[in-house]
Order: sequence, then C-alpha cells, then structure tokens
Amino acid sequence: MIEEIKKCIKEELRSFNMALQEGILPSVPEYNKVLDFIFSTKGKQIRPIIGILISKMLGNFSWQQNTFLQAVELIHNATLFHDDIIDEADIRRNKPTLNKKFSNKIAVLSGDYFLSCAIEKIYSLENKQISFLFSYYMKQICEGEIEQNLSLNKLISIESYLEKTKRKTALLFALTAGGVSILADKEELSKKLLLFGETIGMIYQLKDDLKNFEEYVDKPVFNDLKNGIITAPVIFLAQNNKNIKNMIAQKKYDEILLLLKKSNAVKLTKELIQKYVEQAFLLTKNFPENMYKNHLLALLSEFG
Repeated sequence: MIEEIKKCIKEELRSFNMALQEGILPSVPEYNKVLDFIFSTKGKQIRPIIGILISKMLGNFSWQQNTFLQAVELIHNATLFHDDIIDEADIRRNKPTLNKKFSNKIAVLSGDYFLSCAIEKIYSLENKQISFLFSYYMKQICEGEIEQNLSLNKLISIESYLEKTKRKTALLFALTAGGVSILADKEELSKKLLLFGETIGMIYQLKDDLKNFEEYVDKPVFNDLKNGIITAPVIFLAQNNKNIKNMIAQKKYDEILLLLKKSNAVKLTKELIQKYVEQAFLLTKNFPENMYKNHLLALLSEFG
C-alpha cells in the first residue's frame, strides 16, 4: 500500500528528498561519507508521505510545507541516532546503525547537526505560529524520551504508557499534520489535523509494539524488551500475571512470548489499535473530498 501511495506523490517526494539532501551540505568535506551512509539507509518516510498527502488534500505542496517536512524528518533522524546510542543498537533497517558504522561520537554529532539544520529550516519560514508549534512539540517529545529512559524495566499502567507514547512518538506525527495545515492557511482544520496526526502516531507505535515480538527487518525480536522498554502487549499480559515482572528481570523472553501467544494481550492491543483507527476515521469527516484524502484513508485501513 505504501509503495502504491508513493507513486501518486512521486514528484513531491522526489522534490522533498532532493531538497533534504541538498539542504544539509556541510562545510566539512570529510563528513560527506557519513551523510552518504545516512541517506542510503532511509526508511519508509511515513511522516513526509503523510505530510505531502495532507498538503495535496488541502491544495498544493508549497516550498514552505516542503521545508517544514524536511525539518521534521531531520528531527526524526536525529532522535534515531541518539536512540541507537542509548540502546547500544547495532542494527536498524537491516543495516548497521550510525554508531556501529562509525562511532558514538559521530552519531551524537550527527544528531546535533541534524537538529541545528532543522532549526535553521524552521527559522527560514519566518512564521511565528510554526516556530512556536515546533519548539513546543520538540520540548514535549524530548520529555517523552527522558520519561522512557527513566522508566526502563518498570511495569506501568496502560494509561501511563499511552501518555508516554503520545509524547515520545505520536506528537511528531501531530506536528507533521498540524504544521502543513497551518502553512496551507487552513486554520479551521489545523486542530483536527493535529489530533489526526497524533492518532496515526499512536496507531503506528502500537503496531510496532506488536511487531517487536516477531522477526522483521527493522529491529531484532525482543529488541524493546531487552532494552528495558515495556510495551503495551507486555503491560496487558502483566495485568493478569504477577510473575511477568520477575520474568523480565530474569530475561525469560521466550517464556514471555509463549505466555503472550496463550493470553489475550495481543488481542487487547489490537482492539486498542482499532479504537484509534476509528477515532482517526471520524476526524477525517470534514476533510476535503479528493484522491489524497482517499489515500490517507487507505493508509489508515492498512494500519488497522
């Protein structure tokens, strides 16, 4: 589905990627080999895809929206560089992480550099509302990262987990959707689009939670659990099994997986995802009717 949608916004996505790479040419030539590696390992680019679809749904994909989405993608990549260092990860997207390929120092500096480039792009828009939205959401996202790392290996309530997930993951999706709507001068839709983006982000993370108990290309199985990140399926499992906390401490991951398969934890996680999908569909009710809205709905259907 993603690949089909990409074909419909092929030119916009090409323009985005060209501007993204051309906009961060450093004055240090030796750093180009690091950038070549980073851009050779780009992921699904789900945030710029959503941003472009919303821009097209509301009208045209302007240079301002393009610049804004570049800033968001740079921030996303910066957080990944730092996450991989914190998690001591060696693999991402089936390739070596930046810290593994080069060093922790290069990964930290790259994160800092991408952040500074993102700020420069936001400043170039000369839009106070966008600047405030960007800075406010970035603060919230960083607090979510801090909260996650201070709650490693802790079993928390599902409500606390969802609040943490909103700040750490979903708000970057919200920033994407809300920002492009503000730049399209669609103030009447910006609040709904902020919530729409946030809801998509929640769905995306919960789907990722389920994937972490399967073998797939982005991260090794049990990667989150091994790094002390307790996700929704395990929280649901622990609600009816007081031994889970000790099993996590004893690293009995295979046993936890067997219990997950026998329990209703996966079912409860899927039901939670479906609630967010239904909420997102309701939010699209007053969106302009065109092919780009249809693509957003198709994306939602795939997530659900």
